[in-house]
Amino acid sequence: MSRQIEALEESFGLPLFTRGRRTAELTEAGERLLVYAQAILAQADEAREALRELRELEAGELVLAATTTPARYLVAPTMVQFSSEHPRVALRLVIGDQNEIAAALSDGRAHLAVISGPGTPEQHLFLEPCMGDRLVLIAPAGHPWIARRSVEPRDLLRERLIVPAIGGCERAAVDAFLELHGLTEGLRMWELDDTEAIKQAVAAGGGLAFLSELAVEAEERVGLIARVQGADLEISRQFYLAYSKAHHQSPAALSFASLVRKSRTRIPSQLGRVWTERE
Repeated sequence: MSRQIEALEESFGLPLFTRGRRTAELTEAGERLLVYAQAILAQADEAREALRELRELEAGELVLAATTTPARYLVAPTMVQFSSEHPRVALRLVIGDQNEIAAALSDGRAHLAVISGPGTPEQHLFLEPCMGDRLVLIAPAGHPWIARRSVEPRDLLRERLIVPAIGGCERAAVDAFLELHGLTEGLRMWELDDTEAIKQAVAAGGGLAFLSELAVEAEERVGLIARVQGADLEISRQFYLAYSKAHHQSPAALSFASLVRKSRTRIPSQLGRVWTERE
């Protein structure tokens, strides 16, 4: 080390230390050089970190979590786009309810999540609104309500409503809608624990249902089902990106989140009255 210091002093033409028998202190030139040396070391550390993050973005695994609707119609398509840009990053998607997703984010089993409606906010999670969604009332092709300009919520008492199972975000949104319009009594309901099963039941004439407009687009296009029109027959809600506050977000997670945010320009996202928990 002493030879390296002597070489620096010879190169700069200035002494960097005043030397005693047992001690050495920085001269003014040494103090100034120390400031630059510390800055250079800090930049070197930043460069190493930047290159490490770039290496992580080109390899490794990204574990995503989502509730059912955003998993199928937002996260899965975004995974395809992400994979085309970062083919060496292994992707995995876990579908669950909000409690399961919160636990997975908290203990590091998932890196990033998309949920539909915040439910009860978790203190250890950061929730970022990313896209709007609407639950629309659908009916089988040929149903007389399709030709009507407007249907009132009270008219639902004359029909069977097919609803998701209790415990999910969409069922909570539908229940809040029914309570808001005083329809919790006297309404005939079927309960099916799967969005695809609900669509098939509606198409077969089993009843009407509130489903995400993202989920019914394909069936609408081919004429299996159609929307029922009515000013008060839409339930607006919000999709959220969810992160753990306790864990550093990897470059892969940040890149995926950016793609999700851009999805709002490709997927219908008209926000009206946003459903949060219960209104």
